[in-house]
Amino acid sequence: MDYTVYQLLWLFLFYSFLGWLAETVLAALKRRRLLNRGFLSAPFSPTYGLGALLFAIFLPELREDPFFLFLLGMILATFLEFVTGVFLERIFHQKWWDYSNMPLNIGGYICLRFSLAWGLACLLVMEIIHPSVLWLIRHIPHT
Repeated sequence: MDYTVYQLLWLFLFYSFLGWLAETVLAALKRRRLLNRGFLSAPFSPTYGLGALLFAIFLPELREDPFFLFLLGMILATFLEFVTGVFLERIFHQKWWDYSNMPLNIGGYICLRFSLAWGLACLLVMEIIHPSVLWLIRHIPHT
């Protein structure tokens, strides 16, 4: 599917907000207090937005094959997480997440557990969430 710049912007904003919301809820449940997990104190997590855009652009043909959708979604998101982790550490001189204590990690930036979670997230996004989001975006008036 081809997307307009307008649609890509809305998709990025929606998934960045959805990612922030998920991170914030999970952190609140884990630590039993509210934490802002956003980027620069905003309710957005651009890595989630970019990841979902990559899914939407490169993986729609795989919706008919859940195994390969899972596998390629996992690879794509894991690569994005690794590049983002290295980039953020080089720019801000601190790790924004650290999986060093988890098995099968690479540099603390990525690990098997979260790679599998990204594959499942890809299935969830592409099979359930994304069609509804596209429908919603098509109904947002713009001039």
